[in-house]
Amino acid sequence: MVVDQVEGGPKGDCGGVEGMRIACSRRRTSGSLRDKMMRLILIIGFIVSPLCRAEWQELAEMLENIPQTEMHLFGLRDQDGRTMDCLEVFQPKGQLELYGVYHTLKDGKFSVHLAKSQDLKTWEHVVELDQRASQASIHEVEDGSFFLAYEKDAPNSCWLKIRYYENLGALRKGVFKRAFDIGRSLAPTAEGTPSIESVSSSR
Repeated sequence: MVVDQVEGGPKGDCGGVEGMRIACSRRRTSGSLRDKMMRLILIIGFIVSPLCRAEWQELAEMLENIPQTEMHLFGLRDQDGRTMDCLEVFQPKGQLELYGVYHTLKDGKFSVHLAKSQDLKTWEHVVELDQRASQASIHEVEDGSFFLAYEKDAPNSCWLKIRYYENLGALRKGVFKRAFDIGRSLAPTAEGTPSIESVSSSR
């Protein structure tokens, strides 16, 4: 995981960046670090503001300078030694502690877990959320409930599963109230990695 902060970027006729926080957790990578960072910068640039060539270069150099970040970790594990692959960090409303969902591989099988931390460096395992599961994404709703989406797998098959937790207490215990599977429509054996951006209700 890499955590960096860019503040008070140069400003000019072509725009600037003010206070951007980037967190990345990757399990597999390909190509040079610079290529990957430039692709990330292009995505960010479309969202934040247009930058001129000199500012792109400065931002790229800041992102590449991992040893100078406030904190950087590789091969992250929880206090029980589980790898924290594809960690997604979130902070529930009204909580000082940070939480994260992640998956780990053991004996050829993935499982999704929940852990908590106060500093992003040391992680205390809370509960195993599901087995034969990976690539978890979580979203907190305004009422304090949570939706968890992840890839559920079986031999030669993979699909998306959604679980609903009424509150943080239920999530910490791994007790969900509702669950449903999303049937595959994009490929015969897999559906892709989920990411929950928003949740709305007509009720």
